[in-house]
Amino acid sequence: MKAAGSSEQKAALRRLKVDLNMENERYLRSQPDVHKLLKALVTSILDEKPENVGGFAYRFFSQDAGTLD
Repeated sequence: MKAAGSSEQKAALRRLKVDLNMENERYLRSQPDVHKLLKALVTSILDEKPENVGGFAYRFFSQDAGTLD
């Protein structure tokens, strides 16, 4: 069975994905707090090694922002 979409459509989709990735990277680089939050989350996960990482992350981000510094 032939894959859906022409080669032109696939190329356009690849360009859109690349453009979106670049836009997202520029935004993240302009927001140092995102890096700080993710670093704090990963450090906490590695320190505590929770069974339920999703629940842990939910509780982590539910705490007072002042405790994340």
